[in-house]
Amino acid sequence: MIEVPNWYVYRTKPRVELPVATLLMTLGVDVYLPLLMKNSHKSEPFFPGYIFVNLKGDPDYIRSRSAPGVQYVLLKGAEPTPIDELVVEGVRERVNKLNRRFSPHFSPEEYVKVVSGPFEGLDAIYDRELDSRGRCRVLLINAFGGKVAAELSTDELQFLTKKK
Repeated sequence: MIEVPNWYVYRTKPRVELPVATLLMTLGVDVYLPLLMKNSHKSEPFFPGYIFVNLKGDPDYIRSRSAPGVQYVLLKGAEPTPIDELVVEGVRERVNKLNRRFSPHFSPEEYVKVVSGPFEGLDAIYDRELDSRGRCRVLLINAFGGKVAAELSTDELQFLTKKK
């Protein structure tokens, strides 16, 4: 029996975390699906096959446990196992920190690092966006301090933690 609001972990069928989370939200249930950005356009679940559900009482539990795509609720004995809110907040903070790497919004003259492609490992200065598909112009910084213009995808860039 669920008497006080608490977070719980639901196991979903493979690769249906987002549809299940969306469905539960339409049923009025508070859901957190931590998504980790793979690049600036694609994400995947941080915990594949699992979502966090904040149940306010038995009606939420009854509505949500048998939703399409839900396999089961993590139990301790016969009762759903509550998860401390601090754990959920810790997951939120961790995922947000990891996702900051893939912010697609670079500013002109911002220092970036090329993380994939033929220029991987080089530092660069972001110049401008070239099109809506994520192409941009950067100035690659060579070992002698010279700069060479190149066109790259923003998926190949990440923020540098410090300016040079």
